[in-house]
Amino acid sequence: MFDEQSQSAIRNSVTEASHQLLATSSDALRFHPWITQELFDETRQVWSKAYGRVITEDEAIEILVNVRRLAEALLHASQSRRDA
Repeated sequence: MFDEQSQSAIRNSVTEASHQLLATSSDALRFHPWITQELFDETRQVWSKAYGRVITEDEAIEILVNVRRLAEALLHASQSRRDA
């Protein structure tokens, strides 16, 4: 469908968020090495209880990535306010 150069360009243009959504849970540590097995397991346990069902591995990864992004955004906003 796409030649090698086009595939490379497409891969390079995909954001980290899109990568996360495309990755299988077994790829999580490759894309997100900060996710430990303990953190992953605890996230599934806590959020499964909150949702009233067992969340999928992909949902747990998405939750962890989103929480990290929120924390980074809050940190950036805090630093920006201090610098202003």
